[in-house]
Amino acid sequence: MIVPLPADGGEYIGVRIQASGPWRAWLHPPQHIPVLKSRLNSRGPYVFRYTGGPATLMLRQHGSGALRLHELTEAFETGLPLYTGNGTCNGQTRLTGPILIRVRSSGNWHLTLQ
Repeated sequence: MIVPLPADGGEYIGVRIQASGPWRAWLHPPQHIPVLKSRLNSRGPYVFRYTGGPATLMLRQHGSGALRLHELTEAFETGLPLYTGNGTCNGQTRLTGPILIRVRSSGNWHLTLQ
């Protein structure tokens, strides 16, 4: 799971984690956000960068729950919606160029560039 932590410009950031079992957390600067090169598969929330030119992003989710992709602003705030689906679904969205994207999902999802 990869999620953004918007910074307020201060020296410190507060993080609260609740879990019923073991967990780990790593904080990384924005330049370490994973880059989508051709395909990406994961489960649950995720953040990634796309650094190429115009392309079509094919999306697939298996399972229940919503699949939402949103653009993230430079301040890591939710921007424009790129795709919304529910349950087992297939879809696509157009990428116009470099972008930071947040995936919200509770299922297994697959992204492929075309």
